[in-house]
Amino acid sequence: MLTREGLDEAFLEVIAESTAGSPMDETIKWTNLSRKELQTRLSEKGFVVDVDIVKQLLKNIIFVSDKHLKHFQEK
Repeated sequence: MLTREGLDEAFLEVIAESTAGSPMDETIKWTNLSRKELQTRLSEKGFVVDVDIVKQLLKNIIFVSDKHLKHFQEK
């Protein structure tokens, strides 16, 4: 049986060194790690998740990818 216990904490540890934020909106953050890289780093911590779960984890803490950030800056 798979459990989510500790997953959020492990995810925050994984992204801690690769996180930046918006100076205009402190709730918006981004990471330069891809979903696949995040998936790999979580698996190294013992959490087997697919990229859809990684996407949900990112969404839960209002993350955007660098790719999306570039798009936002161009507008």
